[in-house]
Amino acid sequence: MKKELYGLLFLLFAFLSPLYAQTVLQNNNQDIELLGIPYYEDKTNNLSLKEVQAKKFVVHEGQVASFGFTKSRYWFKILIDSKESASVNNWWLNISYPLLDKLDLYVCDENNQLLSVKSSGKARPFNTREAKSRYFLFRLDTSKKQILYLSVNTQSSMQVPMSIQSSQSLISSDQYLLVLAGLYYGIFIVIFFYNLSSFLYTRKRTYFLYLVFISSFGVYQLSLDGLGIRFFWSANLWMVEHGNGTMMGIMILAIIMFSREFLKIKEFSPYLDKLLLFMAIGMSVVAGFAIFRPYGDVILYLAGTSVVLPPILVLAGIISYRKKFYPARFYILGWGFFLGGSVLFAMNKFAVIEGYSFLSYSQQIGSALEMIFLSWALADSQKQSY
Repeated sequence: MKKELYGLLFLLFAFLSPLYAQTVLQNNNQDIELLGIPYYEDKTNNLSLKEVQAKKFVVHEGQVASFGFTKSRYWFKILIDSKESASVNNWWLNISYPLLDKLDLYVCDENNQLLSVKSSGKARPFNTREAKSRYFLFRLDTSKKQILYLSVNTQSSMQVPMSIQSSQSLISSDQYLLVLAGLYYGIFIVIFFYNLSSFLYTRKRTYFLYLVFISSFGVYQLSLDGLGIRFFWSANLWMVEHGNGTMMGIMILAIIMFSREFLKIKEFSPYLDKLLLFMAIGMSVVAGFAIFRPYGDVILYLAGTSVVLPPILVLAGIISYRKKFYPARFYILGWGFFLGGSVLFAMNKFAVIEGYSFLSYSQQIGSALEMIFLSWALADSQKQSY
């Protein structure tokens, strides 16, 4: 009986006929990943809670609620049944995608009467969050039956991975993820200073461009996984609103210019060099716009380029290698890994393929391998020059 008293039973459903749909999950004192959540798409972006409560919710089929890039406001509906959880009050609703702009949680009683409203999101001051986390956490009162309405509005990809976690579980999982993040960024730091020393010794432009690429990619990744706003720039409004897009633009521009020079594309394939130069000019314009324009105005260009560019760079590497520029073999391997990770990542953000946990880290895995192989390529190139 004691174990049952500490269980947590959540019913996920759209309330009242003909809106009714439900999924029953038994917690048994463990975390729950919320799947098959009823949702409603507000295309007008201005419906009130009362108006939404009268709408027909549909069940999202799939692993994680994912709708790609959209200007719509999405509402999700969750019923908390307190029969198994009267004595449990240390549970949280965790939305683990750090780029969502605005989230509002409307807590209603079992008769659909509003009890309270909680707000969070990247576009709102960090110090107003209910918990100082890179994710969006809402404390749940599981002592009574409630209906939760979560509204989400964002310029980034509409991905809303939700789970129910205890305080102990949140602390444990956060410590584990921070260790992995430390290893990942540790690789960046070692590679950066290794290539910085090489640049100071050789003064070659390829090293400088590679350093710009590493630096901008590192800051972009900090923004993407929420660690930047959590530890570095929570009070810097420009970084919160424009940092992700600007760093991504600089990163793409730097790797194009680096590749043109390192692979000697102008010498080996003038037509491909002109294409890369055209893309570089276009990306410099997009990066300039990202400095002062909203993230939603540039993200489609940035995300689209991140899918198109890697295959072109792999082709450039193959051409250089066939022209007997042998350091290109490491370049090809590096971009091969990054290509795979980036394409999976981008397709996931556009809601073409499902899966969140692995796919959200696919670009990180590919980028870490890419940085290592590009450093080997530079070192091999430097060795051949002597």
